[in-house]
Amino acid sequence: MKTFKAFLLGVLVFSLTFTMPVYASEVDILVDKLVEKGLLTDLEGDMILAETRREARRQDAYSAASSSSASSALPKWVQKMKLKGDFRLRFQYERKDEDKECRTRGRIRYRLGIETDIVEQVKVGFGLASGSRNDPRSTNHTMENAFSSSDIGIDYAYVQYKPMDGIKMVGGKFKRKPYLWAPTDLLWDGDINPEGASFAMEHEITDDIKGFVNTGVWILDHEGKTDKTDPFMNYVQGGVKAEAGMFDMKLAGTYYMFNGVQGAQINQDAGDITNTVLPGTDNLKYDYDSVSGGLEFGFKNPFDLPV
Repeated sequence: MKTFKAFLLGVLVFSLTFTMPVYASEVDILVDKLVEKGLLTDLEGDMILAETRREARRQDAYSAASSSSASSALPKWVQKMKLKGDFRLRFQYERKDEDKECRTRGRIRYRLGIETDIVEQVKVGFGLASGSRNDPRSTNHTMENAFSSSDIGIDYAYVQYKPMDGIKMVGGKFKRKPYLWAPTDLLWDGDINPEGASFAMEHEITDDIKGFVNTGVWILDHEGKTDKTDPFMNYVQGGVKAEAGMFDMKLAGTYYMFNGVQGAQINQDAGDITNTVLPGTDNLKYDYDSVSGGLEFGFKNPFDLPV
């Protein structure tokens, strides 16, 4: 009998030690039943319970240490990586003129991107989006062409450097809004992500008023085999924004300078050309500069609605 009890005790300790996780309540019930049947003494039951709980704590500590070690083995910029994306399904109905037939179409949009801080002051981002490669103004894909595959391309790919509060600079293909403020889509469609480099600075003038300056060089096209121009655009924007109670205001002026557009070759059959073309050629006649201004007023919860 003593030999059997010793064998049973050994099997129990081995099983409860190496079959984890085991719930304490289940172990207690099993041991109580064995003691009740007289197969174990009270002392032997207490020994088994103590050994089981000791082993459970050891394995918990080991699992926590292993998880922490695996996480710390990854570079910090990988641990800081943020993944984001969205999908939109839309049915569109349009009828702009009573004399024309209505237009219906199904559209989808999908976007996926990652951002991470390489070091404290440097951030990189990369994103993919649906849409047409020939249309920078939209990331929508229209359902058409007998189930053909849709385009997907680089929506943004940039590196941003922020040396101090209120100053930042970026290069690559990036989101426009942090580096050029435009209150409406009259000049800039919200889906356009420019390519080049930009700089933005913001400075507090008073507690309620801040001044800002945005500038940059954006690439419009690259030189071709026969067309040696390299069109690009410079811009400078200066403005102020203020807050007073429930009201806020933003005012800015922007000067756009186009370079390398004059003489650039175009394909007149591709669509409407808004620049003047030299007679008998496919070359643009002028560079165009422009000045624009923007003013925006805002009200914070003017009707005292719940937010």
